[in-house]
Amino acid sequence: HRHVVTDVLVVGAGPAGLEAALALSGRGLKIILSEMDPVPGGTLNWEKATIDGAAARTWAAAAMDRLAADPDVTMLASTTVGAAYENNIFSLVEAIQDARGVQAERHWRVHARYVVLATGMTERPLLFANNDRPGVMLATATRRLIAEFGAAPCRHLLVYANNDSGYLTALEARRAGVDVVAIVDTRPQ
Repeated sequence: HRHVVTDVLVVGAGPAGLEAALALSGRGLKIILSEMDPVPGGTLNWEKATIDGAAARTWAAAAMDRLAADPDVTMLASTTVGAAYENNIFSLVEAIQDARGVQAERHWRVHARYVVLATGMTERPLLFANNDRPGVMLATATRRLIAEFGAAPCRHLLVYANNDSGYLTALEARRAGVDVVAIVDTRPQ
């Protein structure tokens, strides 16, 4: 168990969380940056994007290096923020392992003066009968399977979109050799 008081708790180490932590670092503030995945960066680890002229993954790695150099920043990877209580008290569970590979969990009780919630986008599924059947996936999940894991989830793809990210999925699928049958865009233009 760890009990800490911090100036800022940043929940999520994707693009927004990293940028928030970078903006706050170097100011003498105690910062805890919490990420549920073992590797910080979120979508930056697999999106085909650039930030400040650098590939997204390269930018994320450089951001983490800058934050690691600040003694006031504590990075907690593989850590889930499980509960939030009044007065900005949070319960975090960190997955850890020792040098022999024995796995355990560390419970953090964090009292934060300020909180930045940078937990990423929540993509909502379409509501229709049988939308839980195999082969029906969110666009971001499809793009991540292809870009991060090199696994095409299908041979033929129909993308249903109401924003530009559906087109990113179609482009990623085409690059992976998937036949994009159609893009159905609900927007009038």
